Amino acid sequence: IFAPEPTSFTMPFLAFLFCAIFVKFALGFYYKKIGKQTKSISLRAVGQEALGDAIISCVILVSAGLSYFADIQIDGYAGALASFFIIVNGVLLIKETFDKIIGQRVEKEISDEIYAAVNRCEIVRGAYDLILHNYGAQRYVGSVNVEIDEHLPLSEVSQRLNELQIEIYKIYRIYLVFGVYSVNLGQDESRACVANLLSEFSSVRGFHAFFIDSKKKSVRFDVVVDFAEKNLSRLRAQIERKVALSFPGYKIFIVIDREFA
Repeated sequence: IFAPEPTSFTMPFLAFLFCAIFVKFALGFYYKKIGKQTKSISLRAVGQEALGDAIISCVILVSAGLSYFADIQIDGYAGALASFFIIVNGVLLIKETFDKIIGQRVEKEISDEIYAAVNRCEIVRGAYDLILHNYGAQRYVGSVNVEIDEHLPLSEVSQRLNELQIEIYKIYRIYLVFGVYSVNLGQDESRACVANLLSEFSSVRGFHAFFIDSKKKSVRFDVVVDFAEKNLSRLRAQIERKVALSFPGYKIFIVIDREFA
């Protein structure tokens, strides 16, 4: 940079470098596309590396072109810029690898598709609490809780959920286990009352699994809470007090959920 020296490039070298850049870009986009489709870190890393090499080669090509056609020596700056791209590329690859090791939230596109597939089932009144664990390319194991009418026979519920499990595995290659919430379908007024009470809490994202047991005098439901809320015990106690005032004589059972997917 501070003491540039003349460099020597030939036209065949420039032509070869241009072709190499085209091939690297093509390979980079191809491997990233396949890696995204198969959820493979290795293929995405290969694609990212190829794109990084292509960008570095572009910098070298510009530097060589200016030297060959205009006798302008910027190879020192080009080398510094290429080094910067190499460092950035390496940091991005390390970050992606550590994200998978430490754990990260599943892609929203996948969770939305799974929720939609489960909710299309005729016996399911709602799907919640989806958790997915990734064990490599297109290898997921997970669980989801579903609301089912309390009056449906257990044999019918079991059979239909088994069929749904197979359907989801065939389409998404995800082995999904179902948890079941039995719900009352004739408690719209009580459900609306609880919804109104929960609307007073800014950290509450929603609730589900609402069930009233008139014989045992109990009310239970799950509350989905924002990750920003740190004091869950205090929040649960506040909700229990408010709900208890609207349901005198009933025991209140509340489960605090986080939205993992």
